[in-house]
Amino acid sequence: PAKIMMRGIIRKKYGWPPEDGVLEFRTDLDRPKLENFQEAREQGMCLIKVVSTAMSPVDYRLVEGWLKSVITETIPGAGLGKEFSGVVVETSSDQFEIGDEVFGELEGDISGTFQEFCCATEQSLAPKPAQMSHNDAAALPVAAIAFRAVRDYAHCIENKRVLILGGSAATGSVIIQLCRHHFGANYIAATSSNIDHCHTLGCDTVYNYKAGTMWYNEDTDFDLIIDCVGMDSWDQARNYAPLKTQFITLVPASDGPFYLTTALSMMTSLAARSAVHMLGGHCAYSVILLSDPDPAALVQVAQFVLDGKLKPIIDSIYDFTLDNVADMLKRQKAKLVKGRQICTIHTEAQGLEGVVAR
Repeated sequence: PAKIMMRGIIRKKYGWPPEDGVLEFRTDLDRPKLENFQEAREQGMCLIKVVSTAMSPVDYRLVEGWLKSVITETIPGAGLGKEFSGVVVETSSDQFEIGDEVFGELEGDISGTFQEFCCATEQSLAPKPAQMSHNDAAALPVAAIAFRAVRDYAHCIENKRVLILGGSAATGSVIIQLCRHHFGANYIAATSSNIDHCHTLGCDTVYNYKAGTMWYNEDTDFDLIIDCVGMDSWDQARNYAPLKTQFITLVPASDGPFYLTTALSMMTSLAARSAVHMLGGHCAYSVILLSDPDPAALVQVAQFVLDGKLKPIIDSIYDFTLDNVADMLKRQKAKLVKGRQICTIHTEAQGLEGVVAR
């Protein structure tokens, strides 16, 4: 049978800037086939028509090659993007049918949502609520990660004082809202130059670091510090936060290429920091590493949206062109993004017309 082609972006090589021969927009990519995936035979899997996809904070690092020593991918030819919302057009799953609207995140090292179709296992998918747009749904997988991080790793937050480092970040914007409307924090502060934005989300206090207002010079009496920016956040916490404070980070990687030696260094450092805390040297330190999708968490954050406890924060919405995707990556690296960047691959009005029959 004749091959069915699709539009999509592939990575030709590692490097920067992304438009300098690093990314390529193709119109002749083979559309994925479920029969080519072992997972489709062993467990439920769906072919998804991608309506919207979100740019992840890690995507520019993949493009630059920071993670090439610890992930498995083929260059040239690897895709871009992991988070999406779309429509099931083919399925081997008992949970989803053709025509179902779903959202989720590709598993493991697989990337490829900046393209017209992608394949995803059923455990990485959740039903998209009918009253939710595909753009909003594509922004939710990172919210599920943030929710799991706080739910599973933070000590009891109810009636406690919480500081979020990076309140305008994709994860920080979610955590502020959940601490206010779901976990019941008594007082919420954040670091951000977007003061009004963070107040709108639910912050009591915002420290504008760009104006020189540093949290540790103003108030250190926090029960929990959640780090969404990395860099020197831990150095600040261990030097200024009291022993009672729990510090958890969602950004454990270094600010350079990530190698196996980096992972070993992180493990050694984590053990050393735990020992120092036990001896009364500084506050408790935890690293959050969540790699496997959790469909229950996806369902939960969607329900938070429907209940008014969580609002997807959309920074910008782009049409699907190479120049636009390159701009998304550059703005992400420059830390100019407030919330999520969304790229529309298909319009919602297109639906399934001309797809299922093929």
